[in-house]
Amino acid sequence: MAYPAEFQTRMEQLLGEDAHRLFASLEAEPCRALRYNQALLTQEGFSSLMENARIKPVPFVSNGFYFSLDGIGNTPLHHGGGIYVQEPAAMAPVAALGDERVHAVLDLCSAPGGKSLQAAERILDENGILICNEPSPQRRRALMQNLERLGEKRCLVTGFDATHLPKELYGFFDLVITDAPCSGEGMMRKNETAAEAWNIENVLSLAALQAEILESAAKAVKNGGRILYSTCTWAKEENEDNVTRFLESHPEFISLPPDPAVACCAKEGLVPNTLRFYPHIFDGEGQFLAIFKRESGAESPYSPKKKKEKGKKPDPRINAVEKFLAEVLEERPEGALLFRDEDVYLIKDTPFPEELFVSPGVLIGSVQKGRVIPHHRFFRAYAANFRNRISLPYSDPRVEAYLRGEEISLEGNGYGVLFADTLPLGGVKCSAGRGKNYYPKGLRKL
Repeated sequence: MAYPAEFQTRMEQLLGEDAHRLFASLEAEPCRALRYNQALLTQEGFSSLMENARIKPVPFVSNGFYFSLDGIGNTPLHHGGGIYVQEPAAMAPVAALGDERVHAVLDLCSAPGGKSLQAAERILDENGILICNEPSPQRRRALMQNLERLGEKRCLVTGFDATHLPKELYGFFDLVITDAPCSGEGMMRKNETAAEAWNIENVLSLAALQAEILESAAKAVKNGGRILYSTCTWAKEENEDNVTRFLESHPEFISLPPDPAVACCAKEGLVPNTLRFYPHIFDGEGQFLAIFKRESGAESPYSPKKKKEKGKKPDPRINAVEKFLAEVLEERPEGALLFRDEDVYLIKDTPFPEELFVSPGVLIGSVQKGRVIPHHRFFRAYAANFRNRISLPYSDPRVEAYLRGEEISLEGNGYGVLFADTLPLGGVKCSAGRGKNYYPKGLRKL
């Protein structure tokens, strides 16, 4: 692969004699890795499904594995939320935080959702709040699909510009993830476009944007909370320069050392407590990370306030939705109902106005002529709570037929969730020995 001459010079200046090892590693095949969903699979169960994939563990993530298998995104394992494919070095930033549980997490630049979902799995407490922000509608669709596929029900989705934090979010979060847009130098092996598009003007422009996003993170984090800053580039301007500038302008923050299990797989950054991942040092692509903590003596300028509800007449559709929930679920989940046009959401109590969110909770479905038409996210989020749970063997041909969108033979009656072993695939409506397929058309196997 051809690299811009200025980029090569910069890397030679940065790495010295090690630069030739870097460029040699960039000619090798990229690594592929994934995390299996521990809520759905044991390691033994995962290993048995991946027996032909030559898996080996990612050293700092207990459920992370390298794999070698083509077409994994087209398997029931993937469709059923059993795995999330993620570049191995991209797992490092969240792993570097350790495993202390927190209650409220904000991911300012969330799509496609890998770090958000890893944080939800690793450090968000059971009743916590996860806000995933993504201003791009196209990227937000990919984020929503991943949240649905993994069945994450604690997540709320916003779409604001990450450089302009809504005041309602000031000073609330235990952790703010800032995986900032970057020049992508560390992805050049995977994406030749990153090399073709590289120029120093873009590096400097993105460094300025990242600094602005870090300002939003500083406003959002509470006393004693942390900011995780990461990029997938090696440019000093986007990495250590931003870290130094941030700490100098925010004396209320200190830098924290990353977890030793992660640090031993990387090269120390150019300023203390930062890490750089290179493919000639670690089996993965490029990554940079730093962790900041807001010291307890600092004060946030704003506190979120719950919007006062004006007197409203009860929505006449509530009874229909509550009846539907009682019929299909074993236990009614906590939360209130929120209607947006025909759509109805199950939302948790937060201090934030619902208008802030593109997705304010789990979308139950739409209410049409007094009937609830359930949505895929509802089936996936509450799969384990459905009264009607139909489990087929993973290798049953009806599993593949279902993922193609076909109607299949099933016993039972009414709405239910179809499982491939322990993996929830999606919704069905059973009647007279047949299962009407509710798997979304855009996700079906062709």
